[in-house]
Amino acid sequence: MKIHVQLSPLLFHTPVRIFTEAKITALLIFFLTISSSLYAQNLSGIVNDYAQVKVLSGNTLTLTNVYTSLASFDAGNKVIVMQMKGATTDVTDSPTFGAITALGNAGNYEFATILSRSDSTVSLSSLSLAYSVAGAVQLISVPQYTNATITGTITAAPWNSILGRGGVVALQVSNTLTMSANIDASGQGFMGGTPNATNDGSAHISSVYAAAASSGFAGKGEGIAWTPLNQEAARGAMANAGGGGNIHNGGGGGGSNHTQGGKGGLGWIDASVGTDYGPGLAGNSLNYSTSFNKVFMGGGGGAGQQNNGVASSGGKGGGIILVGANTLTLTGAFSISANGSNASNSYGNDGAGGGGAGGAVLLDVITYNLSAINQLAVRANGGNAGMVSDGAPHGGGGGGGTGIILHNKSAVPANANFTSTAGNLGLDCFTCASTSTSSAGEACTTCSVGNFSMYGLVSLPIELVSFSGSLVNDQVQLTWQTAQEINNEYFTVERSNDAKHFSAVLRIQGAGSSTHLINYQAVDTEPIWATTYYRLKQTASNGEVTSSKIIAIHSLKKVARWGVYPNPAQRASAITLKLVSNAAGDAGVAGYEAGEVRIAVADMFGKELYTQFYSIQEGENNLTLNLIDSLTPGVYLLSVRSTHQSEVKRLVIE
Repeated sequence: MKIHVQLSPLLFHTPVRIFTEAKITALLIFFLTISSSLYAQNLSGIVNDYAQVKVLSGNTLTLTNVYTSLASFDAGNKVIVMQMKGATTDVTDSPTFGAITALGNAGNYEFATILSRSDSTVSLSSLSLAYSVAGAVQLISVPQYTNATITGTITAAPWNSILGRGGVVALQVSNTLTMSANIDASGQGFMGGTPNATNDGSAHISSVYAAAASSGFAGKGEGIAWTPLNQEAARGAMANAGGGGNIHNGGGGGGSNHTQGGKGGLGWIDASVGTDYGPGLAGNSLNYSTSFNKVFMGGGGGAGQQNNGVASSGGKGGGIILVGANTLTLTGAFSISANGSNASNSYGNDGAGGGGAGGAVLLDVITYNLSAINQLAVRANGGNAGMVSDGAPHGGGGGGGTGIILHNKSAVPANANFTSTAGNLGLDCFTCASTSTSSAGEACTTCSVGNFSMYGLVSLPIELVSFSGSLVNDQVQLTWQTAQEINNEYFTVERSNDAKHFSAVLRIQGAGSSTHLINYQAVDTEPIWATTYYRLKQTASNGEVTSSKIIAIHSLKKVARWGVYPNPAQRASAITLKLVSNAAGDAGVAGYEAGEVRIAVADMFGKELYTQFYSIQEGENNLTLNLIDSLTPGVYLLSVRSTHQSEVKRLVIE
């Protein structure tokens, strides 16, 4: 039987056909959700939406502080769950203050699809990693495009620690992303520290590493760990954030990410005599590995200390950029940047802030279409430190550390430049020439890491949200759902009696390329035996094949009396006959009665070619028929007969 289903021409250019055989009925149901997904679009500005996750229970999230609209988190939309903080650190007032003792869930992220939304509560397709809302978890919308062109600079909404969201650019294009402008999340990451509100030029203090914000010590930058109350200021670095300058006029430390930032300058008087009384320390560097696949924004620089009200703040860290595309092409020379921001210079005789660290860029691109003219530059530079705008030495800031560039290639593509530089040190005064007691950020030996894949991003060929089955009125109903299909040619439903050897029973045309939720359904009206195994195979237009998980459907004996596997069968292999037998007098159960049964194979004219008697027991019986070699390819009649029951099925030999 063939069923033809014609879809609306507004959705797809070609009809979708469903083929069925062996009493298996198939239904194809499309549920399309209006979202930000478009076939072609010109992009500029902020393309993402953001929301703080207030409650997280399993795959259900309750949102608050939405950046623009809850409609961005409607069913069918692709999102990223990302935890921005949550590392634990040493909090003793000592030189080890802020050292990272455990990353925890900080940096965890993954792509998911929204299945439903009720007001501010959303249900996701799945979550594989652990998250804690106390560590600043946010939900980020990921617009989906078939083709897109960047016509104006794309950027992120700046990270806001109070509202718990922002700092990330993310988009996915199933075909071609054309860059006619830049992508830039520079300075959109963790905040820099602020100078002390109360001027203090008292005696030099070097032994304080953590102090209250109301003290005369300058503020630390922000990083992947929360700073405890009354420890927001002074020279100790907090995780990857730079420390603030100590009394008096110490420079702020540089923020860190992939590499460490630089230490701030010594301060008034100290700079000329070389005594270390309390410059801000650099943040701690962070490790990147494909084994745990975390990603971090750049740490903010620490602020300079002041007693004359003219110190400067630390620079902001770089944000995070995630781009997935089948093909990336450029119309000129453009860049993708997540640089840390430069710290401002002090306005006179006070300390200057440290530079922000570079952020992170993740690229999952199949093909780069670049040239000597149309070159791509990818950067995660550390920000430069602030200098002291005075003729006498005070404390310049420390330079920001570098961020990281992560991509899915084994080598940097031709005509692309994936490099980052550390931030420059801040001079202690404008007459200090090239010498200073502050430090530059630490350079990176490898600024990009290849063979790195985004966690949960499915580029090709489909994103299978679910595949399940259930027994309904002695029939098996199979359902599956895709959130994305790229060049998807067709699905094949396969069936097995042992979860090892599968045969195809159904083929269904795929949707080609789609970024909507699509629901499929197929019904097996005659499961073969008490436990039937199913799996789903997907074939792309290039011939690539992927398989789903295997599911088992238990029918509790409410099944057909018998089945044969495989059918069609190859001539050189044996076939298995599976019989279900029930106890005598077990009324209403479909199986044969226990005892002797007669098995026969006949040609289409009724001439018997094979006859054999078997004794079967109560329950499931597996009978092997070694008769294939004696049969030529064709169609035969296979019969089973007991005292009270008899049935015939077709057997196909190929």
